[in-house]
Amino acid sequence: SRQREMPVGLEAPGQEWLQCDSCSAKAWVHVYLPVGHLYFCHHHYNKHAEALYSKGAQAVRIYSEIGQD
Repeated sequence: SRQREMPVGLEAPGQEWLQCDSCSAKAWVHVYLPVGHLYFCHHHYNKHAEALYSKGAQAVRIYSEIGQD
């Protein structure tokens, strides 16, 4: 499968943030799947959470600030 680059936006000069894979909002949730990973804003994570788990989501990280490890 094709590895896609992580979408990155600029919040302010020098401050990068990851973009939701479903819209242009800031991503706060990182979902790990057997075939890759996705980033979601809270709205789209809540909308797709049930389907993600049924597709084998293994772990979810919810960030208070994106870019944290």
